[in-house]
Amino acid sequence: MIQKRRGRPGAKLPTEQIAVRLPKAMVDEFRKSPRGLSREIQERLFNSLFASDPRFVTLSGQIEELAKDVRRAIGADWHSDKKAHQVFLEIIKRLLADLPEPTAELSAVKADASTAAEMIYNRYAETVREAMTKPETAMKPAIRQQLEKDNG
Repeated sequence: MIQKRRGRPGAKLPTEQIAVRLPKAMVDEFRKSPRGLSREIQERLFNSLFASDPRFVTLSGQIEELAKDVRRAIGADWHSDKKAHQVFLEIIKRLLADLPEPTAELSAVKADASTAAEMIYNRYAETVREAMTKPETAMKPAIRQQLEKDNG
């Protein structure tokens, strides 16, 4: 009689166990993840190596630099002081307004930009609320079908 295998399912890709030394504060942050320490580190490494759009990485870096500039100029972080928050929002609006607008129209979305943005943001906000109330959330069905409908 063949015994049923017990324990964790095997990895889909070959893996290798390594040891790495990280700052305690960083490890503490990783441990807060509902995915667990190892999975959280794997996801973050994967995203930093393979899943990032280089233009988005650049934009993220610009936002981080502007947050530091606000802290230096105002004397407080954007997320902890009302004036710093207002200044940061204005700076981000200007940064985004200066981005070049693509001329290509590759999307099949029929919804206007405002409606699409509202739907996407509401879905995001719902996901964040759920994540705050329970450790794991189910994947949301694709929103693209809703956006591609002709609402006019």
